[in-house]
Amino acid sequence: MQMLRGEEHPDTISAMANLANTLGDQGKLAEAAKIKSEVLDKRRRILGEEHPSTISAMANFANTLGDQGKLAEAAEMKSEVLDKIRRILGEEHPDTISAMANFANTLGDQGKLAEAAEMKSEVLDKRRRILGEEHPDTILAMNNLANTLGDQGKLAEAAEMKSEVLDKRRRILGEEHPDTISAMANLAITLVDQGKLDDAASLSKFAYMQMAKAPEMDSTSRISSASMKFTVSVTKRSSRMEVQIEV
Repeated sequence: MQMLRGEEHPDTISAMANLANTLGDQGKLAEAAKIKSEVLDKRRRILGEEHPSTISAMANFANTLGDQGKLAEAAEMKSEVLDKIRRILGEEHPDTISAMANFANTLGDQGKLAEAAEMKSEVLDKRRRILGEEHPDTILAMNNLANTLGDQGKLAEAAEMKSEVLDKRRRILGEEHPDTISAMANLAITLVDQGKLDDAASLSKFAYMQMAKAPEMDSTSRISSASMKFTVSVTKRSSRMEVQIEV
């Protein structure tokens, strides 16, 4: 592509971006980051700071920085992405809300839980109002906020919200859907944190049984992310019960 069309042809730059994404998926984060940085530099120079393709390149590079553990750099860049998208597209555009969710996740990774929770709550409010209570993106936003509430030690609120996520996914997707099983596992973790060990063990075993019998849950399945590993350990008097789900 470079030889046929030149270093700065849009198709060459898109091909570089695609290669960088694949390298990232392979776990080759340093190589991916180097190419994504180059893509961003080219798009800035050729298209300008506020072109959608430049902002997309910035968001992609920020994600890889986060994956590398360079959280301060990632957060700074994601904040810039959010500011640009807000200004260009407005507060309630789907891309603005997605950028807000992405930035909130990095704030959580940095341990800035109050800021992350506040932003995730805003994302949830917007998605509820714009998309409705049962849209997948709304339920995902609810799940993300619940996780942060749990990280803050607000276990009762987290458990209530995770239970609502599970109820919605059960009703909309069914018991055996990967997202439903993931919600079971997520709620069980909070139940353990609350000391509700019997409830956690029961839910964990049920999740495991659903996973075992679901036709789509074979070795090639993808459960929300590329893989899921979940362990709940329950100690009762002298016995220990462990349920592990691994894909």
